[in-house]
Amino acid sequence: MNDRTIRAGTDRADFVAHVAERIRTHPDPLLRARAVQIVLAADGVQASGSLADPRGAVIAHNELRRRVDELAAAAELADLKQDFRLSGQHPARHGGDIAFYGFFGLTGPAAYLLGAFGFELPPSLDGFNVVAMVMAALTPIAAYWCYYTLHHSGQDARGWQGIVEQAAHVAYAGRDDDTPDQPSVAGDDDLARRRAAAARSLDDLLAAWGHYKLDTEAWYLTKPLLHDTTGTVATTVAYTSAMTDLAAAVDALGEHSTANDVDHTLALADRAWAAWHDANDHAAAVGLDDRSPTERAALQRLNKLVTRLTRSSADDPELAAVKRDITACLDRIHTVSVSWADIAALPALDQQLIPQLPTGAA
Repeated sequence: MNDRTIRAGTDRADFVAHVAERIRTHPDPLLRARAVQIVLAADGVQASGSLADPRGAVIAHNELRRRVDELAAAAELADLKQDFRLSGQHPARHGGDIAFYGFFGLTGPAAYLLGAFGFELPPSLDGFNVVAMVMAALTPIAAYWCYYTLHHSGQDARGWQGIVEQAAHVAYAGRDDDTPDQPSVAGDDDLARRRAAAARSLDDLLAAWGHYKLDTEAWYLTKPLLHDTTGTVATTVAYTSAMTDLAAAVDALGEHSTANDVDHTLALADRAWAAWHDANDHAAAVGLDDRSPTERAALQRLNKLVTRLTRSSADDPELAAVKRDITACLDRIHTVSVSWADIAALPALDQQLIPQLPTGAA
């Protein structure tokens, strides 16, 4: 992992490159998973733009902003965030914003003053003065709202979040022409570069799965079909098969792999990503609707209990009752994989509580 610091004088492109490198090389898979989720959420925003569904577009945009906020606040990027604040770029960006919205805010009062003193209106347009007064009052408020709401009020929110979002795309979507989207490989060997790209695709998919598994709402409520065990959900079966094939192909790659081997693995990576999106979309669309009433109620109850457990301490007097209720729910669920092991792996749990769970010590 690259822990070097960057100081004043570094331009925006360098900040993006450093953050992208940190995301790519950090050993914590959750950090990489968050970056992958930003790319997926951005694809959702782009897709919603072509639909006649304003509510869906708002939901997609809010999801993207939430994902960006999560990554921007990650402790693993805290030193780079501090370097950005010390670089002097953020005040300059906000100075430009203040000038723009200040000009916007003055248009209302200017219109009123022009109508009141610049020229005399005919009697038939006397009502315009009332409209101008309303504009004079509301336009500065609108400017204030635009600046602090649309651009996330805070000392360093807007600029840093923009850098983090762009870095996520550079790290995992290859959408920036100025920054290489492939790992550096000695000798610029094209075959080695493509081999590394195939391996990274597997890492990215595993990171996306890891992020999904840690999202308790998605795991139990909104997308449990992704870990269906019945073999009857075609999209989940296709995703599982594609991941198995990709993992085997990546494991077989080496320095002596042929171009055909690498091309085949890259094709499997494309198929695995397509299968992931299909399975994810289908699971989100179905939710719990195809489960039996018993399992549906158990999964809904389990989500609440696990959330309650993540807020408990090792000496919580209600802990024993919560564990009994969770065990009862687990016993009623047979078509999706749920277990105490999954619950014990949640990072939000009190570490002193984990040894008290049925799985034993962490």
